[in-house]
Amino acid sequence: MADIKDTEIRFIVDNESTADGSKAFGHENPKKGSQRPVTIAVMIGIILLVGILFFWIILCISMAEIQDEYDYNDITYESDDYQGAIELIESRFEQSPAEPSQELLYGLLKQCDDTLNSSFCHITESTINGIPFRILLPVNAVPELHIGKIDESDPDIILALQAADVRKDNGKIVGACVNKGRIKSIGLAKKGFVAIISGKITIGVSEHSPLFEKAVDEGGDFFRQYPIVDQGFIVENNPKSLYIRRAICERASEIFVVETLIPVSFHDFSQMLVDFRVNNAVYLVGGQYACGIYRDADNQPTIWGEAKYSKVKNVSYLVWKKADAAISQGE
Repeated sequence: MADIKDTEIRFIVDNESTADGSKAFGHENPKKGSQRPVTIAVMIGIILLVGILFFWIILCISMAEIQDEYDYNDITYESDDYQGAIELIESRFEQSPAEPSQELLYGLLKQCDDTLNSSFCHITESTINGIPFRILLPVNAVPELHIGKIDESDPDIILALQAADVRKDNGKIVGACVNKGRIKSIGLAKKGFVAIISGKITIGVSEHSPLFEKAVDEGGDFFRQYPIVDQGFIVENNPKSLYIRRAICERASEIFVVETLIPVSFHDFSQMLVDFRVNNAVYLVGGQYACGIYRDADNQPTIWGEAKYSKVKNVSYLVWKKADAAISQGE
């Protein structure tokens, strides 16, 4: 190597250096050397991100399954009768235009779970077609037809509403009526009927129902009223006036009572129940003065109506009593 003068600048490179200086100064091209560690870091980051995302999805699915199991399956019951009552409550909320939130449903089921074997009337309010109404659902209670004034202080009564109409001229019950197997009246003023045999309610529309004779033979109950809904269709009735309306309804084998909170016509009442997907409905004594009572889960009574209407001769009530009390009375 020639001597370097003070006025000269020389670059010393390896003999294998390329034109682009890829091995200049004894190492690889810095541009190529910096790509490999960056690529590995990105790949590791992506793998970690995918793993975290997968773990989060699995966790969410697991939590949803746990919550669903807790809401609907982590509840035990002590009797078949009570299990049946809870199934009726659940069935009412399926595909209903007045369907409550899942939290409300769970709250009701949990309340029932906390009061196993208790009897009460569950109240739900909603609105259809601009008509506010109330659903009265007896829980763990047995129905019967009662003739005469009821004792509102009776703690065994869960729900009671006036049932059949009474004639003003002679005080007799309108239409055919059987009470505890005894015929109280005969006739076909109205085609709707309610039969109670062996603690089971059947409602429908028929001019000649065999359940009348069956109630007589088996010590059951039977009365007639205006038909409101027949097999999911409106039934038109002649009275056109506006009143508070009440009806005993059947939907998906569940029996409950519906009461409007404002005066409505028979037609609007029928249409409302049809839109509520009721299969069959038969009228109960309406008006703001008709007497009734229900007890909530705290056994607190709510009474409505005027006393003079409960003193009418042959006044009748559709009554639900606590299951235990009804069984003991039957014995």
